[in-house]
Amino acid sequence: MVLTINGKDFPLHWGLGALEMFCDAMECDLNEGLDIALNVSAAKVKGQDQHKYIVNLILAAIKNGADAEHFSDDVGVSYRQLQKFLDDAPANTLSDILDDFAKSRIFGRTIAEYLFGSEPEEQESEKKSPSDG
Repeated sequence: MVLTINGKDFPLHWGLGALEMFCDAMECDLNEGLDIALNVSAAKVKGQDQHKYIVNLILAAIKNGADAEHFSDDVGVSYRQLQKFLDDAPANTLSDILDDFAKSRIFGRTIAEYLFGSEPEEQESEKKSPSDG
């Protein structure tokens, strides 16, 4: 997924690199960071820190992409610019970003697998298939 902020494209690269950057920003270890990120993705995080987690998670994916593709920490977008983008973006933008995160992989498993034990599409097909019962 690519976000266009101030006329510039920023690809989101999730995975372990983004999670580590998120943990650095949130000053937490990898297990706690994964737990926070999973809860943000599942919309379980509420309260005053919710926005901070969301913005830092997305910014970490942008930074991870810049570092992986350009070998640079200079991403060209600030925390506040990302906040403004999210404020001004269409309502479905955040859910699209979190869906993209849910489809990303960490340690060979998708975030959706960590959250639900399977991909969201697999769960839907299981609900729709007739039971043998």
